[in-house]
Amino acid sequence: MEATTTVGHRGRIILPVAIQRAAHMQEGARVHLRVLEHGGVIIETTDDIKRRLKFRLPAGTDLSADDRAEAYEDQERDAA
Repeated sequence: MEATTTVGHRGRIILPVAIQRAAHMQEGARVHLRVLEHGGVIIETTDDIKRRLKFRLPAGTDLSADDRAEAYEDQERDAA
């Protein structure tokens, strides 16, 4: 899913409701902002960062249930 928004007064960005729902973000969710070399910005919830680190997934990896299950299976296989 993609959307376009505007940087407003005082640098505020409003995430469209559809994006918030797709990202499972609720009011008050903590987010981490990371600037890429070419000037792009990645916004991740801190919960997604914790899950990604737990499963040792690279930044930008979609953390769908299927991905988490596959990462868990890989971890189990590596441990055996």
